[in-house]
Amino acid sequence: MATEGLVRTGVSASREAVGAFARRHRHHPLEALPWAAAIAAYAVFPSYLPLGSQILATILFALSADLVLGYAGIVTLGHAAFFGTGAYTAGILAANGWGEPITGLLAAALVAALVGFLSGLVVLRTTGLALLMQTLVVATLIYEAANKASRFTGGDDGLQGMDVWPIFGAFRFDLARGELFRGGDIVHLTSAEAGLLSSLAAQAGAAVSREDLAQSAPLRGNIRNVDVQMTRLRRKIEPDPHYPRYLQTVRGTGYALKPE
Repeated sequence: MATEGLVRTGVSASREAVGAFARRHRHHPLEALPWAAAIAAYAVFPSYLPLGSQILATILFALSADLVLGYAGIVTLGHAAFFGTGAYTAGILAANGWGEPITGLLAAALVAALVGFLSGLVVLRTTGLALLMQTLVVATLIYEAANKASRFTGGDDGLQGMDVWPIFGAFRFDLARGELFRGGDIVHLTSAEAGLLSSLAAQAGAAVSREDLAQSAPLRGNIRNVDVQMTRLRRKIEPDPHYPRYLQTVRGTGYALKPE
């Protein structure tokens, strides 16, 4: 009878603990504010999207630490290893001709999960200080492996040549009508901008000289005006005009349109 009473007391205490935990972590309407701010920033600050993506990535990194420490109760010094593994997976795909971001994200998650599963078979057999040091060992091994595999990762020089495509395709250009669309919305272009884009689209992927652009577009043969119109056009269609993805400069020649 005493044992049965202890069991019931233990079960009751466990249920109360679970209930208290659930009540503590219920969603609050104010928790949606950061996500609403992120969505608003996409429309209000279009030229700061690269910075915004880095901020969101850092937020997810911090949330992963909270998931491991706060929910799983695993003290770790190596959760950055999975962050880096996923980043390298998506980056290597983008550098080798597959820059579709959604599938890249899924591939990154799968590879990072696989690394976590394999390392967990060893790490989670330990506790306390031993577990803490094992997580550091795993992170160090992955770090050194990435440096040694410079053929694939770029090593100390970093991964080069990544080309990440827009999500679901960002732009559509009607060459016959000289109209540019972002999704279903038209992007308003001046006649000079539309002419410049038409000339580049007619030879998509190839370098076109400033002289040819000045003659074919309604720029009255003014070569310097080509650069001015290109700057304005980049502000309208590039996520970051300072690092153009579509309208690329070809040194010593002119410009090239790199469609997705």
